[in-house]
Amino acid sequence: MTEEGIDQLLTFLLGVDLIVDRVGVEGSGFLGRPVVLALVAAGYDVREVQANRTAERRKRRRRAKTDVEDAEAIARETLADPNLPPAGKHSEPSSAWQTLTVLRDWRASPCPATGSTPHRSGGRTRQPPRHHPRRAALDQPGAAPTGRTR
Repeated sequence: MTEEGIDQLLTFLLGVDLIVDRVGVEGSGFLGRPVVLALVAAGYDVREVQANRTAERRKRRRRAKTDVEDAEAIARETLADPNLPPAGKHSEPSSAWQTLTVLRDWRASPCPATGSTPHRSGGRTRQPPRHHPRRAALDQPGAAPTGRTR
């Protein structure tokens, strides 16, 4: 969203005859982030509405996905649930999540040069990244060997 679009949104909200104190946003982590920051700076209580909630509402009503339908579903969910989480306040992932992400990326890697070593059969076997916590622990002096030795 552009600065001009954000200005138009804030002007609209201020010009409405209703008192708007709570705004729901879907996707506040990436594309909606500038909108969330502007609304919070303007003093609005901005809440995150998960996409699966609006999809469920649309599915129940058997309607197609349109911007108007999405906006209405987000507004209804925002009004219906006072316990929606604040938008844009995502916590930092834990170290366990970081490790899982590294392993997932390693397993999905299509490039053999990034994580593979020659195999005795002439093929290549993939090895975990060197910064993997378990591997790092095994590289410590006195660590028990794993796997077969020749």
